[in-house]
Amino acid sequence: MSLHTAIVIDDHKNTVELLKLCLKKYCHSIKEVYGSTDVQDGFHKIQEYEPDIIFLDVMIGEDTAFNLLDNLGNIDSEIIFISSFKEFALKAMDYEVSNYLLKPIDIKKLVIAVRKVSEKLKTKVYMKELLQNEIELKDFNNLKDYSNKSVIAIASTAKIELIKVEEIIFCEAERSYTILYLKDGTSKVSSKNLLEYENLLVPKGAFFRIHRKYLVNLHMIENINKSAGNYCEMINKKSLPISKRKREKLFKFLGIS
Repeated sequence: MSLHTAIVIDDHKNTVELLKLCLKKYCHSIKEVYGSTDVQDGFHKIQEYEPDIIFLDVMIGEDTAFNLLDNLGNIDSEIIFISSFKEFALKAMDYEVSNYLLKPIDIKKLVIAVRKVSEKLKTKVYMKELLQNEIELKDFNNLKDYSNKSVIAIASTAKIELIKVEEIIFCEAERSYTILYLKDGTSKVSSKNLLEYENLLVPKGAFFRIHRKYLVNLHMIENINKSAGNYCEMINKKSLPISKRKREKLFKFLGIS
């Protein structure tokens, strides 16, 4: 069984703790649940922990879950709304939420909602692995042309720029766009999202996704600062956070215990 992480964001602490308890007791596909009682803290925890499932109250203090989702931009997490208000259900559908549960939470409905989301998450992982295998097979079949594939093209309205892969320090997600930071100190903005660059660059062996916002060239890391909360310090003096979920995979990839 695939295990998932989740976060509950509700301005009532008792609701957060109760839902965390129910998820741990009745939803066995969830291995860890985080909690938050305000939008700002919830925003930072989502960025840090990259949970698979986000449980959101519609009204969070004087703010709303919709503002939180707008600020987060594109995320891979599945969203389940929890609310006392039926009237927000239609608007929630605009955010492609997986479910809308009314308070007080019915345990059976909660279990069914999590089960459906778990199946959806497993399908997403399978499709990503399938795509990765297709990319690796394509690269394998074109090894003789590898030297010609060490550049990527970035198109703008005026021209098409060819960027050498070895010149890229790291890529940063900015909503649906990607910013590429280069060794010469310049940066380029691409209309492709970060997942597209992950699929393009990771098979070349030198790139690793350390965070939902960052894809780094491993050759461009000066050191990994473990004492300050695990950051990659790049050659351009930028410190990039390593998310909790990516940390173990990165250390294993680098042979670090």
